[in-house]
Amino acid sequence: MPNGGLDPRPNSNAAATAGAATLASNEAEQTSYRGAFSNRENWAAGWTAMDNYGYFGDLATQASNVVTDASINAGETLTLTNDVEWLLDGYVYVEAGATLIIEPGTVIKGKTVPSSSDLTSALIIARGGRILAEGTADAPIIFTSELDDLAITTDLTSSDRRLWGGVIVLGSAPVGEDGGTDVIEGIPSTEPRIAYGGSNVADNSGIIKYVSIRHGGNVLGADNEINGLTLGGVGNGTVVDFVEIFANEDDGIEIFGGSVNVTHIALAFVGDDSFDVDESWSGYGQYIFSIAPNENGIEYDGTEAVTFNCATEPAGRIYNGTFIGNRANSISRGARIRSNGSAQIWNSIFTDVSDYAYRIDANSCGANAVAGNIAFNFGTFNKWHKTCYLPSRRSKPRIWWCIFTA
Repeated sequence: MPNGGLDPRPNSNAAATAGAATLASNEAEQTSYRGAFSNRENWAAGWTAMDNYGYFGDLATQASNVVTDASINAGETLTLTNDVEWLLDGYVYVEAGATLIIEPGTVIKGKTVPSSSDLTSALIIARGGRILAEGTADAPIIFTSELDDLAITTDLTSSDRRLWGGVIVLGSAPVGEDGGTDVIEGIPSTEPRIAYGGSNVADNSGIIKYVSIRHGGNVLGADNEINGLTLGGVGNGTVVDFVEIFANEDDGIEIFGGSVNVTHIALAFVGDDSFDVDESWSGYGQYIFSIAPNENGIEYDGTEAVTFNCATEPAGRIYNGTFIGNRANSISRGARIRSNGSAQIWNSIFTDVSDYAYRIDANSCGANAVAGNIAFNFGTFNKWHKTCYLPSRRSKPRIWWCIFTA
């Protein structure tokens, strides 16, 4: 007689929960487990006669949904499935040779105060590790705070920042530092797994696509916060596309050198700069949308090497950006190129900033290509040749707007 004694799922520590071979074709769905069932889901429950007649029981021991640094080690693969909310507890490193797979629709929540001695919770893809986080428009991957109830929209707002850390990816592409390497900000410098940089322009740290990162930027000390998404020495073999940073305490996205290209990036209500660049980034960004950062839409720095030449300094390129400031904020600004930076800005819009629309500092390498851009509703215009217009009296509000070139 049926007595609920059948559970076809393997226990959490069973060998069948991992070790699946990579399929030779894409006609079937790739799994990380072996057998017909994962540890978490009995897909035969609810609709089969076996379930109706009472054969199935809930007997399999469940894997914990808490992810710590011990959850994945060098050379291992960890899959975060979308059938449970995962809790990021402390600094979690995906070390060299390891791969973190995150299914579409997965939610990962960071603990504000970890159970370990770590100062916050953050995901760090170390140099040589990989992340495969490929969501979809209908099933994005969400990183947020443990305080965020995604079933409602009234618990947290755009002002709720620094509730956990953020996401950091480190690669082996060239960076503008003496010796060609550096250690990433936001993590204690005594940690040996935070080095980045090298000589591999095509470095591939994985895929980050249709990913939303919310309410991060926990403060570790004075002027020491974690960005929403940090890319250190990441190469152009890495895919970063359709990424949102929402309500982060520090920068939205900060790129430290490397050659990574970033596209379809939404940056909203961050506590510092929306799009921050350092250390001789040589990649490009296209379709960048920024709204109401606390300071700059773009802050762009170059090499930190002692010896360098502006003529050969790599110039990152920004195409088709829309940067909207906050006129109620006295330090709301457009783009600033400084500290040996060399940049190109094409076909972009800067508006609603109370301070300068554009600024090129004397210690920068300048803007070596600026064309097709428009600025309007700004405080001051700085360092670009411009042609400005006043709309007709029928246009309201009557706001000066400018087309600028280098």
